[in-house]
Amino acid sequence: MKAIALQNGFGIDHLESIEVPTPQPVADEVLVKVQAVSLNYVDLMVVTGKMNPNLLLPFVPGADGAGTVERVGTDVTAFKPGDAVVTTFSGELS
Repeated sequence: MKAIALQNGFGIDHLESIEVPTPQPVADEVLVKVQAVSLNYVDLMVVTGKMNPNLLLPFVPGADGAGTVERVGTDVTAFKPGDAVVTTFSGELS
């Protein structure tokens, strides 16, 4: 799947569109197809390296998003595929 990631350093100039493997949700996770994101101060601090300069790259930043549940882990009962959801401060959206 496509993601916007910090590839070779920090700064807006280092954001690139890349292909990443589609994650598989474990027991208590959901996989969300992200359809919208908002960029906020936390994202700026992460992208510029001021929040956590020791992040392993590549890193897909993202604190807030909205989308549709695609898959759920075996222990998830509150959500099902097709549900519309919002995320908040997940730290990474890809």
